[in-house]
Amino acid sequence: MPKDTIFDSTDKGTLRPNTKPLRTKGDTFKPMELPDFGWEIALPENASPDNPITLFTMYYMPEIIDLIVEKINKYQRDPQDDSCPYIRANK
Repeated sequence: MPKDTIFDSTDKGTLRPNTKPLRTKGDTFKPMELPDFGWEIALPENASPDNPITLFTMYYMPEIIDLIVEKINKYQRDPQDDSCPYIRANK
């Protein structure tokens, strides 16, 4: 762990500077300078970083996925020209 940093209490993978917050205001932003440090992706044992579906389902509940699928399957564009039934152009 880099010197003068602590773990964030809300996320064990996030480091914070071990300093008190600034109490002053201003119109200039100066980003913190943090030293380079080793990082590690912390995933559950059953999750693979190479499987996008597994990662997607970590963030969306099954009910939300079902709703997304339902809405996508329900959406259908009407063709502009009846002689070209497979056209996907907008009206």
